Amino acid sequence: MAGEWTGKASGVVVAGLVGSALGAGPVIFYSLPLLMRPVTQEFHWSLADFSVVQGIASITVAIVSPFLGYLTDRWGARAIMLPGILAFGIANFLLSLLNGSLSELYAFWFLVGLSAAFVGPVAYSKLISAWFYRRRGLALGVSLGVGGGIGGALMPLVVGPIILNHGWRAAYWTMSGAIIVICLPVAFFLLREPAGWRQREKAALPTDAVGMTAAEARKTRNFWLLAIAQFLGAIAVLGVLAHSVNLLAGRGFSPSIGIAVLSAAGLTSIFGRIISGFFLDRIDSPRVSLIFFLAPLIAVLLLQYGGSPPLVILGGVILGLGLGAEGEIVSYFISRYFGLRSLAEIYSYTYGIFVIGAGMGPFIFGASFDSHHSYDQILLIAEIGMAVSIVLMALLGPYVFPAIKDMAVADGATGQK
Repeated sequence: MAGEWTGKASGVVVAGLVGSALGAGPVIFYSLPLLMRPVTQEFHWSLADFSVVQGIASITVAIVSPFLGYLTDRWGARAIMLPGILAFGIANFLLSLLNGSLSELYAFWFLVGLSAAFVGPVAYSKLISAWFYRRRGLALGVSLGVGGGIGGALMPLVVGPIILNHGWRAAYWTMSGAIIVICLPVAFFLLREPAGWRQREKAALPTDAVGMTAAEARKTRNFWLLAIAQFLGAIAVLGVLAHSVNLLAGRGFSPSIGIAVLSAAGLTSIFGRIISGFFLDRIDSPRVSLIFFLAPLIAVLLLQYGGSPPLVILGGVILGLGLGAEGEIVSYFISRYFGLRSLAEIYSYTYGIFVIGAGMGPFIFGASFDSHHSYDQILLIAEIGMAVSIVLMALLGPYVFPAIKDMAVADGATGQK
């Protein structure tokens, strides 16, 4: 519905795009593989010692996100996002001050996780879902997906040379500066709630007219299918992503090939998110998600067994297609299965479960490598986990709040004809 793309609504999409490009995903997940080796070598830490930082951040995000989701549903996204962006920039700057103490490393990463909870996709998803109904999938894909893809593609290309030429501390200075100087002003000027959103929230009765409460959603089969599928996928995919450079180096590929794989994954994640958003808006079935959950499994097999640079880079390309779509698919499904009433709070639970998996993945991969001096065992387990997540997504039922019903509710709540 072209009329949804008003100036203010488009501004929110742009703010989400910029925020996602400099958000927790690109800044943490796409920089960590590049920073892992120089930081651990300087301080003589093991891979497991360093990989646990993502787990600390992820657990912190998981604990804080439901509370922030509750506040977002009541205060609005803007009140949550602006202080969060500033705090996230400061937390990344603190990482440049590391002096070799593991306790300091873990304390700083706790602050990264705490601030990352404010700048994650929960608040953006709530805000974009309030602005868009028939084109929600595309809007989410462009805002969260394209932004995250651009950030994921550029992060290795920008951070990699900075690390090689100026050291890893300069990389943290650069990321921190970009968050504060670019992302914060864009959010300040463009993030806006739709007119009358508070009145629509207050008019959210009866419950089944606009959506479920978080307590109601947690009692449904679809909620747990989504949560578990996302959890298993996060462990496998983010574990592979975090260790991709080291994995390929162990197979004899140069660091430049590892950087190329990361950049390819980030770049193609843009297309994965746009393509998934396009089909989500046009195919009224959750089955559209299956191809995007299958893609990471194919990608990991190529990274593990591909014998030439073109094959492993192709693995990065396919990994990006799946990685780019999975997050937006789940946020879209939350709106279609549970409605808008408590979207931020409900999504915060599934997002929290996702980030726990995302934090566990790199640590499990690092501990397995330290123990076996090989990634073969953990890659087999990851591949089985991804196959199970595909089966779980296939078991999802039909949408409870399809686009036509959602639009009718919005029109009725706002008095449109």
